[in-house]
Amino acid sequence: MMATITDYYKYAALATAAYVRMGDQPEELQTDGATFAIQANEQSDGRLPLSIAQYLFDPPPGSTVTRWTIAHYFGSDNVSDSNASESKSGFAATLFQKDGENGLAVRGMEPIVNFTGITRDLITLTVL
Repeated sequence: MMATITDYYKYAALATAAYVRMGDQPEELQTDGATFAIQANEQSDGRLPLSIAQYLFDPPPGSTVTRWTIAHYFGSDNVSDSNASESKSGFAATLFQKDGENGLAVRGMEPIVNFTGITRDLITLTVL
C-alpha cells in the first residue's frame, strides 16, 4: 500500500511533536493530551501551533475527531527518570497511539558546540 498525502502529513506532525519537551512535567502530565498541546505551542516557536496541537492531541469536547494519545515519553530532559536525565544528550522518544496505530517519534541529540559536549555525547552513545 502506498503512502498518501494524509499519511505524510501524519508523519510530519508526529515528527514535529517529537521536539516537545515534556520532561519537566510531573510524570502523570507527560502523557496528558491537553498539557502536551499547550507545551507544544509554547515551545515550538510556531512549529506546532496550538490549533494543530489541540486537533491532534486534545480535540474539544463533543468533537468526532479521534486524537493521538501519548502512550510513553522518554527524554533526557525527564527529571523524574534518573536513567534518562543522566545522559543530558537531548535524545527523546515519544510513542503516540491512535485507533490501534502506533507512531514512534524520535528527537535526536542536541548540536555539539565544544569538545566537552563531543566527549559526553560519544560516551552516552556507547552506553546506549
